[in-house]
Amino acid sequence: MIGTRSIDAVEYIFSRDEALDKAHPDYNWEEYIATCDSKYAPLKEGHTPTVFQVRKLSRKQYVKISALPDEQKWGEAIAFGLKGIQNFCRPVQLLMKNVPELGERLKDDVLDDIFAPELFVELGLRILTLSTLDPKYGQGS
Repeated sequence: MIGTRSIDAVEYIFSRDEALDKAHPDYNWEEYIATCDSKYAPLKEGHTPTVFQVRKLSRKQYVKISALPDEQKWGEAIAFGLKGIQNFCRPVQLLMKNVPELGERLKDDVLDDIFAPELFVELGLRILTLSTLDPKYGQGS
C-alpha cells in the first residue's frame, strides 16, 4: 500500500553536520532519510546539531517548483517547506510573505541569510522527497 506522508513538520539534520556521530554503530543515513527517525542519526556526546523543521509541499507548490531548473528548485522548495531552524550558526528570523495561490513562503532575505549551495541542494531535495508518495505509508513503518 502507498500513501502520502503527514503534513506535520519533521526534523532534519544536514548530512555534513559535525554533531553527527558517523562512527556510531547505529548510524545509518539511508534509514534516517527513509524513516525520519533520529535513532539512525546519533550525535557526538556534547555536540548539538542544527535542526531544520521541514514539511511537505502542497500540490500547487510542488507542481510550480518541480517545473523550475534545479538551481532554482532547491531554494523554492526551502522557501515553502522550511518551518523552523534550531541552533543555526547565527540567529535567523523566518520572515514570511504570501504568494497568491501558493501560500506562505520565506522572504528572499531569509534565504540569502542561510544560503550554502550544498545545504540548499540537500534540504531542498529532502522537502521535495517528503512531498512524494511514501511506499511505507500504512504498513506500520
